Amino acid sequence: MNKRNIVLIGFMGSGKSSIGRDLAYLLKMDFYDSDNVIEHQQQKTIPYIFMNLGEEYFRAEEVKTIKELSEKKNVVIATGGGVITDQRNIQALRSNGVLIYLRADCDHIYNNVKDDHNRPLLQTDQPYETMKALLNSRHQAYEKASDIQVDVSGKSIPEIIACIQEELGLTKEVIS
Repeated sequence: MNKRNIVLIGFMGSGKSSIGRDLAYLLKMDFYDSDNVIEHQQQKTIPYIFMNLGEEYFRAEEVKTIKELSEKKNVVIATGGGVITDQRNIQALRSNGVLIYLRADCDHIYNNVKDDHNRPLLQTDQPYETMKALLNSRHQAYEKASDIQVDVSGKSIPEIIACIQEELGLTKEVIS
């Protein structure tokens, strides 16, 4: 059976990787995290790439990686939070996938990322304010790019996966 890819988009800390990994396992699909693929291919961490090679370099690598991942079949893809900043990424992902925006409020996101020092865009004197401004600037792009939106704030991973399955019209199976 040739299913469309399931692509998770959303802001950093919305749970794309954790949810994607569990969803792929449940649906017996392969899972790819685009940031992890970039790190593996570059043999460098995302923070290192941002600090030493720059965001422009990272975004160029992201476009290449997204193109490669979007050509795969029957996979779950967790994207980086900034994937929606380049329309080429959206077009590639949409060509063989359904895009699901994991929407989260600022407090939910901040609680997930506040102690994570591997978030290059939040290494500022006021990380909450930086995160909120960045989320506000991207929210509309996430909405526009998505086929489906799922609010993840205050929900467990199994609850979120159940919402995704319902939205996709898939048989509900439970992750224990």
